[in-house]
Amino acid sequence: MHKNIRLLALFNFFTDFHLYSAILIIYFVKVTGSYSLGMSLFSVAMLSSALFEIPTGIFSDYIGRKKTMISGAICSLVSVIFYAIGASYLILFIGALFEGLQRAWYSGNNDALLYETLSNSNRKDDYDHYLGRTSSMFQVAAAVGIIIGGFVAVWSFSLVMWFSVIPQLICLIISLQIIEPTRLSYQSANIYSHLFTAIKKIWSSEARRPKGRSFTKNLCLVC
Repeated sequence: MHKNIRLLALFNFFTDFHLYSAILIIYFVKVTGSYSLGMSLFSVAMLSSALFEIPTGIFSDYIGRKKTMISGAICSLVSVIFYAIGASYLILFIGALFEGLQRAWYSGNNDALLYETLSNSNRKDDYDHYLGRTSSMFQVAAAVGIIIGGFVAVWSFSLVMWFSVIPQLICLIISLQIIEPTRLSYQSANIYSHLFTAIKKIWSSEARRPKGRSFTKNLCLVC
């Protein structure tokens, strides 16, 4: 098995090895004093992830899969550290922003890394097999993290949060060991990047064409 595949499996495991998964909302409420504010932090993470999807997808194509993975690991580490500090809503808000940015960095990039690694070894037909094996580590990590985190939470929520920093630090170390695969083409793995490119082509085509289908109709065909 290629080194990247083994590292990616470990990376996926520690990425989702969050000891705080079962108690995060309780922790947020404890810090903010409000269920509404606590739940809003989850919204911040999701919204920031959506907002950063396009730029991070484009960066992934230009700076490479490894550097993109490292960027995501750094953001994840920063996010959990801010969560662990948890002194105020603002601190948690910053942590949620970095969590969303981390998701955006990983979105599409890590799957593309796997595909390109297999392509370099002339084994791209095995992509589905290895994608299933590496992705299964997310569920394993989540289950183990919840169980261990539940026991630690009996003593201290703060301890749970600080212990959760360790897996993200391990992710950063693993990402530094990844070998950048050779890309045969520079097509994006990010769906929003594809949509952005399609809209640009439709727009330029519309500008050159004096008559014909409207931009709106062409966009509807793409979507």
